[in-house]
Amino acid sequence: WRDGVEQGAINIDSVTVTDSVIYEAEDATTFPGEHNLAADHTGYSGRGFMAHYNQDGNGTEFHVNADRAGVYTVAFRYQSAQGDTRTLSLYVNEEETAYAVSFPRNNQDWADDIWTYATINLPLQAGENILRLQKEDRENAGYINIDYLAVPNRLLAATEVSGGIP
Repeated sequence: WRDGVEQGAINIDSVTVTDSVIYEAEDATTFPGEHNLAADHTGYSGRGFMAHYNQDGNGTEFHVNADRAGVYTVAFRYQSAQGDTRTLSLYVNEEETAYAVSFPRNNQDWADDIWTYATINLPLQAGENILRLQKEDRENAGYINIDYLAVPNRLLAATEVSGGIP
């Protein structure tokens, strides 16, 4: 309404506001050389997404940049319609110990095409970081589609304000 006159209606499905850098999975390095680029589900960003992660050793390597060293909350945009929660291993900068990233089932079946986020807090160094997401063995369930990795432009940190809240 403007000046008492109806101007029409707008339907908005969603609005996403982010200060994150998006790293598309289809632009990342895949291993062991297979590129499982897919586009058979709707709602993905970019040219498609990486499909399945169902074979031991399958994975995607993201090269991400951080302005400062610290802990960042990164998010994988994904979909999963098989079983219960799926888990993949995430290696940061070639460390020997992996982080476990949990991907709860978010679709009743693959036709639902619902995408959601799995987040994890990671220590990143200033400059380039290598994040390697992979299915390692039978402990990692696989059958996940990864759309992208979002890395925030700011650190996960709390700042103490002297004097309290006014």
